Amino acid sequence: MEKWARMYGRSKVQFLMVCVESAEVAVGFGRMFDLKGVVNSFIPSRGYMPVGFGQLGCSGFVISDQRGCFVSRKTKAYLQYGESAFSHVEKLLHKNFAILPSHSNNAVAEEENNSQEDILSPNWVLPSVGI
Repeated sequence: MEKWARMYGRSKVQFLMVCVESAEVAVGFGRMFDLKGVVNSFIPSRGYMPVGFGQLGCSGFVISDQRGCFVSRKTKAYLQYGESAFSHVEKLLHKNFAILPSHSNNAVAEEENNSQEDILSPNWVLPSVGI
């Protein structure tokens, strides 16, 4: 997702990673994968776990529009389709939102140069889904 975020930029599409373990695991993923373009969040307890969705990631992605309406509840799974699963996500983004990746391949860095928001600042709060 970070690669997509860097290709598309946050002004066109927002990528959200939701950890179902804990805030600590979410922060660990953020550091491990150097997440700068992806909103890295967590579900604070099982009571907030969404109904009808299992663990995705390599098994597919959920895509919604700016109002939260689902475009795809589950894209093709990487574990089943390989690299073509990622192409499927890109095709859905283009078809439903008419967006294409930036030619620079680092749209996030360009947007950060033009923005005052620093998601890596010590004052930035890690979002929590469901609260």
